[in-house]
Amino acid sequence: MTPEDPQPIVPDPGVENRSLSTGEQFLLWAGILMPGLTSPFFLIAWFGIGYARSTLYEVWIVVLPILWVAILVGCCFLCGWIHAVKRGPEGRTQRAWKACGLFVLGQIILTPTLGFGCCMLVVNLNMF
Repeated sequence: MTPEDPQPIVPDPGVENRSLSTGEQFLLWAGILMPGLTSPFFLIAWFGIGYARSTLYEVWIVVLPILWVAILVGCCFLCGWIHAVKRGPEGRTQRAWKACGLFVLGQIILTPTLGFGCCMLVVNLNMF
């Protein structure tokens, strides 16, 4: 295929054929649940490093929250991208960022809830 050849036209599947595959469903659920499930471990590490005052303690106190926010935004963008791809090819990046913002807003409620539940399991307070 040379650069002068026209690109093949791939028909866009109808809305009814845009259902999520099993892998996409797994990635969506993983992207939704991952920040909440990892938050207690980041908090334990953050407080543990602050308490121990090990070498490079100032660096890790800053790096751990940045790493957690990167995981949060990455998971939300992954979910937004999967959602945008299923809606069609036009305006995909803009729709992905908009959906990412909505997923981040959802994480405001979901992450502390999952994080608190995980902390209870880690500390073994038998609150459930």
